[in-house]
Amino acid sequence: MAGVLFGGAALAVSLLAIDSTGNSGNAVAALLGLGVGAEADVMPYLISRYFGIRALGELFGYVFGAYTLGVAIGPVVMGAGFDATGSYHLPLTTFALALLVAIVGTVTLPKYSTG
Repeated sequence: MAGVLFGGAALAVSLLAIDSTGNSGNAVAALLGLGVGAEADVMPYLISRYFGIRALGELFGYVFGAYTLGVAIGPVVMGAGFDATGSYHLPLTTFALALLVAIVGTVTLPKYSTG
């Protein structure tokens, strides 16, 4: 299910890259909202399943720190991409590709132990 929600976010970022007029704004907002909302829930869930509850606090701190760093760097990368090319197309396409890599990583995770 996480792959589907992240796929929706990748689609939303791709729509932003192709549709500069903003005609797809409602769909983009909904898909991105679902994708970002899923990230916040999937991170601790997967950490607890793969590494156990005892490791959750520490590992979630590291993972959420990396997530927060990405959120902080994203606007800077978008601005630098716009300054360099005069368009947001390149940074948005790069972000969409990064999302696709994350989707592949998520859906190819091995089964976690349930016992």
